[in-house]
Amino acid sequence: MTKRETAHIFDLILKRLLELSDVALVVFINGLFGAKHSLESRVERPKTESVSKKLRRLMSDTIIIVNGVHAYHIEGEIDDDENIAIRVFEYGFAEALRTKTGSDDGWTISLKFPRV
Repeated sequence: MTKRETAHIFDLILKRLLELSDVALVVFINGLFGAKHSLESRVERPKTESVSKKLRRLMSDTIIIVNGVHAYHIEGEIDDDENIAIRVFEYGFAEALRTKTGSDDGWTISLKFPRV
């Protein structure tokens, strides 16, 4: 099995695990991000595919929205990828553009970073 095939299998497993249980996902997010969401929270998994200005397909691992307000970007990487931070920012920015709010007076783009 090639390194690329192994990475693809890992990616599919991560995505599947994040789809299995809303309660387990809320526990995972609470632990990973230090959040305090109720185990009864509503969980959404929006489409994660977007297109860059150069018409390149962008697809993050998972965006999770809790209670319609709190968005979390979860990205898994098994390889020593020096560009992962840039890709995560690019995926997050694409999601912020997709979910921007606004009116004739202007637009608001919200991009939040986790506390370290």
